Amino acid sequence: MSARIAAYRGISIVAAVCLALLAACSSSSEEASNSVPTDALFDCGGSRVETNFMHRRMAMIFDGKAYALAQAESGSGARYIGSDGARKIEFWNKGDEATLTFGEKTYPTCRQTEAVAKP
Repeated sequence: MSARIAAYRGISIVAAVCLALLAACSSSSEEASNSVPTDALFDCGGSRVETNFMHRRMAMIFDGKAYALAQAESGSGARYIGSDGARKIEFWNKGDEATLTFGEKTYPTCRQTEAVAKP
């Protein structure tokens, strides 16, 4: 099995757990048009960010840790917010670029390096 396939399987498992946790805490209904998840890899100034978008949620692996973020209001693009318990996390993307903020630290512009649409 290639490292890329193993990485995608790892992302999928973590994403499924994160999404299940978010779903348990959510009271909003999901729209059928948002039911296709997309995995995307981003490079944020040399830091790798693995993402899984599904419905109004995003699972993210950054620096070896998994985070579950919920979609928030945005004037443009898609904005996801969450917390690691101590710091606010925000991932805001539009097209193939994004901004990642952990607490007071904003990483250099994230650029999508790869995307895989799941059936």
